[in-house]
Amino acid sequence: MLRLIDSVRVAESDTFLLTRPTRLVVGPRGHYFVADSREARIIELQANGRLVRRIGRNGAGPGELRRPSSVAIAGDSLLSVWDAGNQRVVTWDLRTLDVRATFPLKGWFPQLRYDRGGLTVGVLSADASEPPLHFLAPDGTRLGSAGVVPSAFRAAPPLVGGFGVVTSADDGDDTYAVFEVENALYHWKRGLGSADVTTIPLRERRGVRPELFQEMLRNPEKAGPIAYDRSLVVALQRLGQGILGFVTMDGQLEKGTNFVGTMRLTVLDVARRRACVDMSIPALPDPLPAVAFSGDTLVVLQGGETSSGDAATFITRYHVGTARCPWVNLPRATPAR
Repeated sequence: MLRLIDSVRVAESDTFLLTRPTRLVVGPRGHYFVADSREARIIELQANGRLVRRIGRNGAGPGELRRPSSVAIAGDSLLSVWDAGNQRVVTWDLRTLDVRATFPLKGWFPQLRYDRGGLTVGVLSADASEPPLHFLAPDGTRLGSAGVVPSAFRAAPPLVGGFGVVTSADDGDDTYAVFEVENALYHWKRGLGSADVTTIPLRERRGVRPELFQEMLRNPEKAGPIAYDRSLVVALQRLGQGILGFVTMDGQLEKGTNFVGTMRLTVLDVARRRACVDMSIPALPDPLPAVAFSGDTLVVLQGGETSSGDAATFITRYHVGTARCPWVNLPRATPAR
């Protein structure tokens, strides 16, 4: 269950406003790194919500961004950002803010994370023929790949272009991944070419109907409304040994352009083969919050109002506890096809 730890107000001012935070990562010393997509920059905040620095600016030159999306931190040394606007990864040295590397990376919203001493990128190839996870050197050189692609992509590769997000987490030698096209947790051991799949139970969230994408392929003119009739993957993170936190969002368009959504947390105790399903995350559906994990703490960044009605942005932390979870059993894992 979620227990409130604290909530701090971001120290915004006339010269600093968070206009559209789309991604949140917890870095060293409890600092927060926020992708402010509309302003084409990364914002570093102290744990108390005070501004530390702005990283990047709008453009296509060295160290510039157009639409920062995925963000990854390596200790206190490296910050890597996948920039959707420029279709590339930019890496800064956090100690000096010198640009360490820039390299192209195309795909449907690649997901970056640092683990095992290097940069791991979750992204599908256009024809879904390559493994979903790639291990890269700082300059972008591919060092290896791992994982299994769901059969839905192999059967209909065009799905990669709109639903190819790969979200993953490591737990020792075990790797877990979730994909946008099914309610399933994929698992494989380091160095192995096979994987097993476990269906993730549903309680409140929409999930993903098996026939959803076939409906879209049959009725491409209705693809937009159909695409929102599912749960979007927001985060997957190791909370402890054998325990994962899985965040999803059920979203919808309001007034044709404003996307709003309700987020839920599922705790997956893969060691004991059980799940605490679809806990509501205390956040308003609009504006959309950004969420991140730091160990067994869930962090929520969202715009709102003070008690006097002034616009403000808050960072709220919750402890993810499992003692009082209404556990359900996970289905038996089956080999990935």
